[in-house]
Amino acid sequence: MSQYKPKTLYLVRHGQTLFNHFGRMQGWSDIDLTQEGIEGAHQLGQYLKDYRIDLIVSSDSKRAIDTANLVNEARVIAKPHITTPQLRELYFGNEEGAKGICLWEKLMQDESSLQEFMDKGMFHRMGRIHRPENLEAETLDTLQHRCESVLKMIHEREESV
Repeated sequence: MSQYKPKTLYLVRHGQTLFNHFGRMQGWSDIDLTQEGIEGAHQLGQYLKDYRIDLIVSSDSKRAIDTANLVNEARVIAKPHITTPQLRELYFGNEEGAKGICLWEKLMQDESSLQEFMDKGMFHRMGRIHRPENLEAETLDTLQHRCESVLKMIHEREESV
C-alpha cells in the first residue's frame, strides 16, 4: 500500500427543492430541484469549472444527481460521476415531509432554554428523532458509518489508479 496522498474534498449540498422552499424535512424523500435550485447548480458549475476535480460522488437521490450533473456540465471535460445510496441524507422515518419547525420544536421540548438547546450540540438533538414512536428513523451512528464508507471507497479508488 502506498503512502496516502492528501486530497482536497469539496462538499456541495444539492440545489433547492420544493421541500426546502416550504421548510419540510426531506431526508430520503426524492424531491426534484426547483428552478432556483437548477440555477444555483449552474452557478456553482461556473464557479468550480476551473478547479481541479478528479471525481464527483453524489447520493443516488435525483436532486443530488441533477445537481452533480449540472455542475459537471460547466466543465470542458466532464468528470466521472459515481452515485451511491451511502451519501443519502439522514432518514427521518415518519418525520419525512414534516414541517422542519415542528420537528425542531419536538427536539427542543426537554430543554429549559434556547441556550441549553444550542449548548448540547447537533448530535445530541438529532438523536431524539430516533425514538420509540419513530423507530424507522436512522440513527446518527448509521449515517456516520455510511459517510465513512464513502471516504474509504474514494481512498481505495485512488490507490487502485
